[in-house]
Amino acid sequence: FRKGVNVINGKAGKADTELKWIYYFLNTFLDKGDEFLLETENIFITCTSCQRELVMLKHLVENVLGKKIRIVVKGNRSIPDGETLLSL
Repeated sequence: FRKGVNVINGKAGKADTELKWIYYFLNTFLDKGDEFLLETENIFITCTSCQRELVMLKHLVENVLGKKIRIVVKGNRSIPDGETLLSL
């Protein structure tokens, strides 16, 4: 992850913390239980690609593995996207 990851459209995801967070969860906690509550606090609301990754994680955990998961993302709604964040 230090070198970044490539997302579907070919853009680098070097600062894509949601991917790192999902990777850490899958490798560290997935085999430790059958029900999970994942909660994160972000500077701004999660971008659409990160939202997609969280939906894919939920699908994997619930529909493929038969476990329960609840994902809560807390963010500052006054900063709707990365462009706004960078302009501050």
